[in-house]
Amino acid sequence: MTYSGLSGLSGLSGLSGLSGLSGLSGLSGLSGLSGLHSPLAQLVGPLESHGLVTSRDAIHNESPVWQTEWDPKKSWVPQVPATDEWNVSGNALKFDTPDTLGQSAQHIRHLLNVAGLLGKVQFVPDLPHFTISSGGWSATLTRPSHQAFLDDLPKVHRWACRREERAAEILTQVGPQTPYWASVCNLQPHRMPRTFELMDVALTFAMIVCMRFKHAFNCPRPSEFSPSIQPMIPVPGFSAFPSGHATESRMFADVMMALLGQSAASPLNNQLDRLAKRIAENRVVAGLHFTLDSTAGVTLGAGLASWFVSEARNASNTLNWVWDAAENEARALGF
Repeated sequence: MTYSGLSGLSGLSGLSGLSGLSGLSGLSGLSGLSGLHSPLAQLVGPLESHGLVTSRDAIHNESPVWQTEWDPKKSWVPQVPATDEWNVSGNALKFDTPDTLGQSAQHIRHLLNVAGLLGKVQFVPDLPHFTISSGGWSATLTRPSHQAFLDDLPKVHRWACRREERAAEILTQVGPQTPYWASVCNLQPHRMPRTFELMDVALTFAMIVCMRFKHAFNCPRPSEFSPSIQPMIPVPGFSAFPSGHATESRMFADVMMALLGQSAASPLNNQLDRLAKRIAENRVVAGLHFTLDSTAGVTLGAGLASWFVSEARNASNTLNWVWDAAENEARALGF
């Protein structure tokens, strides 16, 4: 496949400012792109369409999906206290309860929900290990060795040959990957505003946690090891390990699987899993990450999703998620 029709991309030198977008997890804000008067806005449509085509070809199931289960259902009901509960000590109305969030604007609810989640976790630095925990639940990553990155570098070089094929996906997945998830799950903002709001909170939480891990580990990008990598998009202004895209895509896939209540073997779950892996893989193809960054991000994202779903269900969680560099340097976890 050739990209002669994309010669106009040379005018996108202004995209260097997009490097900060890799931390954006907001879903609802994507609709605002249609009103942007910029070279990117003019290309989002055709690039996104091409990206959705190549992504679908890579992740769809071989069996006809219309013959398999499709019965989306909520698998949890939030435990919301009544607004008219009274404090036994002072007969004062309880204002600080989840149900009062509905009285606030969406962006305020978003901030309060993310702040509430962050208030329930603690970060434990014990380098080369770094842990996030809450009660009996925890997720721990170990910083890879310098040699581990060097050993992983040839794969980043080899995967560069996939850039032309995946250019549209990579460019349109720099910011929120909403169109890709929406295409698989039939997500429509006007019909499912609360679902979008829930996932916005989940992804923002995952992004902030991932940034805390990145700051603690301070690991280099592939292009810092070799001038031959030559990333196809601007390198973000923060360290690499773990991959934010891998963390957030795994977070989205696992939370959505739990929300829709499909069986583990359903075509929907299968495609969500493949899409999460492909989004993470595309960042390696682009030359921005090692596969080590992605496999660690997968573990972190799966752990965060497990805890997030438990919180939403008001259930306990004592699982311990561990990514140890010594055990995972030679293992691909699907990459």
